[in-house]
Amino acid sequence: ITYSDIPVNNNYIDELAGIGIVPLRESKWLNGVSARVSSEQLSQLGSKKFIYKVRPVAGFSGSRDLKTVEKKLPKDAKEDSTVNIYNYGSASRFQIEQVFIHKLHNRGYTGRDVLIGLLDTGVKVKEEDGRWVAAHEALADINIVYTYSFIDDTDYVGMLEATEDELIKVDHGTKMLGLLGAYRSSDLVSPAFGADYMLFETEDPTEEVAAEEDNWIRACEVAESLGVDIISSSLGYKDWYPYSYMTGDSCLISIAADIAASKGVLVVNAMGNINENTDSPDTSIIAPADADSIISVGGVDDYNTLSPISATGPAYDRYIADSTGALDTMPAGWRIKPEVLALSDYPYTVVTNNDSMYNFVRGTSGATAIIAGGCALLLQAHPQWSPMDVRNALTSTAYPPFVSQIDSAFRITPSDTVGFGIADFESAVMFTDSEEIVDIETDEMLGIYPNPASIESGHAYIPFKLIHRIMNLKLEVYTLTGKKIYHEEREDLLPGVYTGSEGFVWDLSNSVSPGTYIVIFDSRFVKDIKKITIIP
Repeated sequence: ITYSDIPVNNNYIDELAGIGIVPLRESKWLNGVSARVSSEQLSQLGSKKFIYKVRPVAGFSGSRDLKTVEKKLPKDAKEDSTVNIYNYGSASRFQIEQVFIHKLHNRGYTGRDVLIGLLDTGVKVKEEDGRWVAAHEALADINIVYTYSFIDDTDYVGMLEATEDELIKVDHGTKMLGLLGAYRSSDLVSPAFGADYMLFETEDPTEEVAAEEDNWIRACEVAESLGVDIISSSLGYKDWYPYSYMTGDSCLISIAADIAASKGVLVVNAMGNINENTDSPDTSIIAPADADSIISVGGVDDYNTLSPISATGPAYDRYIADSTGALDTMPAGWRIKPEVLALSDYPYTVVTNNDSMYNFVRGTSGATAIIAGGCALLLQAHPQWSPMDVRNALTSTAYPPFVSQIDSAFRITPSDTVGFGIADFESAVMFTDSEEIVDIETDEMLGIYPNPASIESGHAYIPFKLIHRIMNLKLEVYTLTGKKIYHEEREDLLPGVYTGSEGFVWDLSNSVSPGTYIVIFDSRFVKDIKKITIIP
């Protein structure tokens, strides 16, 4: 427990209520509240000794220009003899292969046991069997474990009616969820389709209200309290923040993002989008992309060149201290923004007006979702990694983009234009030689336990791991004379490691005699055999 875990003092809130101010959001991390106040109330706040500072809440900037666009298929990815175990489809294959996520998929990583919080607009969901399920066919398998709308203060993040405004309210978040975790063979397979998700609606694109930064901060606190591993945020705030605030520790949302990182949450945020052919620093970086302990994401096209709409650095303090941009004068440890790049022109994802259709989008929002999904695979492989470990692995292994579509020369990295380069998740997962890496190379049955197992204990646990999506998994137990005494099947399992109650559990109280038995595990791709001894 740290100071930032202590709630805001209720005595302070009661004093605010005495002058008619009702907080909209409370932040224990920042020890403050947000509220709508009149000019008269604002003047009264100056006499309150417990108030350190009063400042406006920043409004949203950056995702409303994410457009669904028609375009020809992206060019083929670089020559690669790898045979992928998933059929990404011709439209989405490049966005996966550009950052080598297919290499991790082929080894069985899907984000399983990693919890991702999506802070965005709403998401198109429906209720099934008492839980929220994403409406689009490619998102139907996503495990949504928590939802909350900070716009309506309800647990529903979907739309009430199929009106144009309602569709707009869920459009951006649905597309980002598609780029994070979609699975529809031959149509769209995204990086982290095996992860668990929490959905937070923090932004309403149908209204211009400067009350979204505090929604983001509160959602970040709630997500951390619920055990989130990664926050994917394609939002940015700048309306009240001039460029001089982009120092990493001036904007409230950036401070909150760094606090989240200090508590073990990896924050992945978009750099933002700019008008093409604009190079003024003041049109670029947005909060919280300036925070020093997060991963800020810029964008490239399918020629591996920097997108003309991708915002760039530097952060303001770096801009002032090193206006020449000479890397040899940069103090050690100063951050480069963005950190890494992924496809922003044009990734392929779901659409909201038809639950069985897809299209291309444009913006650093899409690149951010791809990177956040890839980070889930890194954390599945290295569950002990901290946010800074993930950041260091990605920035140390990224590869440089090209200068232009017609120039084969590489851009210099690191730089405040392209950061450390395009992410390479295959190299990042192998960045350290740690033996603690959780490796999944084939479907197999893991060690049965306890072994020997006693009838008195009641159960034997048979864990397993899958590298493929398995439509029908079989487990059979035979006596040494070949008599089958136990049979169990599972259907439609995603890749990952299944242990404890998620694996097979053999009930030994059902007429099992002491002795040695043969256990056969059959995934269709692999047949694995082990022995188990049963004692009284």
